[in-house]
Amino acid sequence: MEKLTSEIGRVVRSCAGRDKDRYFIICGVLSEDYVLITDGKFHKLSNPKKKNIKHLKLIKDTIKVLTEKLKKGTKVFDSEIFKALKVFNEKDKKEE
Repeated sequence: MEKLTSEIGRVVRSCAGRDKDRYFIICGVLSEDYVLITDGKFHKLSNPKKKNIKHLKLIKDTIKVLTEKLKKGTKVFDSEIFKALKVFNEKDKKEE
């Protein structure tokens, strides 16, 4: 089993805090322990949330279009992120 790394564009699920059980995309890596996350609605790209990696569950999925844009520095809209993560949030609601 491969070890997942915290990289820009990776989808993560919050395991602690007010945003518990919500999905985010990593938009920046600050250090080995901290990343910047965004969901396009509550935490926008202009003001991402700093989160300890211990409080996140890394998902093997990445959203390729957004990952490429974030890495290249191309303009990414919050609505794009929100729509992409909507699939993950709705999937969780169906499982409950």
